[in-house]
Amino acid sequence: MVGAGGQDQRPLPPEAESRMDRVQRVGPLRQSHLPPVDILTCIRKFLLKERILQLVREQHPLKFQGRTLLLYQDLEAITLQKRRDSRPITSYLRDKGITYSWGHPFRLIFQWEGNTHQLRSLKEACKLVQLEEPSEKQPHSPRPDCQRRR
Repeated sequence: MVGAGGQDQRPLPPEAESRMDRVQRVGPLRQSHLPPVDILTCIRKFLLKERILQLVREQHPLKFQGRTLLLYQDLEAITLQKRRDSRPITSYLRDKGITYSWGHPFRLIFQWEGNTHQLRSLKEACKLVQLEEPSEKQPHSPRPDCQRRR
């Protein structure tokens, strides 16, 4: 990437571009005056992909030629489904003011009472929440439904 002043704005070395297996537009062709909306790329090197995603998070919003670029990691359908199934737990954590992050392939990572928890299943998460909750239920307190939706 070259900025308006001609300076190189690439945070990665030029050879990084050659490490992409493919780059393709997703969806129908756009009208000539409109830019493509979605572009899919395959990057073989895990560390390179992670570095790119880290740089995007640090330089948010990422701008190129006056346009904002949004980059997302493509996840497997099973991982996305597990994250959707975990919504009651993540909602509970947010309600308690507990920040969390996702690990790969599927881990819910958060700090609670000075300990870092890495939960690999919905069952584990529900068990932890039930153990940590007060014994008396309050009528308006959110409690996750730990039953999987079928």
